[in-house]
Amino acid sequence: KKSLLDGLDLTGLNKPEAASLPAGLFIPLDDIEPDPDQPRKMTGEADDDLKLLADSIVQHGILQPITVKSIGGQDAGGGKYQIIAGERRWRAACLALRSGRPCQRKGYDLKRIPVFIRDPESSIDKLEMQMVENLARQDMSPTDIGLALQKLVQETGVSKAEMARRLGRSDTWVK
Repeated sequence: KKSLLDGLDLTGLNKPEAASLPAGLFIPLDDIEPDPDQPRKMTGEADDDLKLLADSIVQHGILQPITVKSIGGQDAGGGKYQIIAGERRWRAACLALRSGRPCQRKGYDLKRIPVFIRDPESSIDKLEMQMVENLARQDMSPTDIGLALQKLVQETGVSKAEMARRLGRSDTWVK
């Protein structure tokens, strides 16, 4: 089995200017794609909040890495990733890069984004991670929440009380 680190650019992690950057892995924006099954549905259009986030990224870079999983690519040799959590940050990073402005944070390359690489055990595990991430961030629409909860409960076979525990919510909220 190939390493999840195959294809990543790890050069520069020990350079003095890297000390001001978050430690971790950076992946080119072009090597990342959104998850079509993401419970939070996003349009291709940039809303005002996304534009504000892009402006913040130009100023400070990405402060919180996104979470991705390897999906292979490059003749199954690795190098392509799918977003588990952080699609808005990724979209805003793409907007920031397209703005043509350099990042004001010394040494930060807008062509790359910091990531955590995870290997979810199943599609349900991935969906639970996405739900927790989205519920902890900007509110999902009630329709997106309801559809994702229904899918989770049906596909896992767990009780609504157990699902509430897993998501850090009340039984009433899940019901």
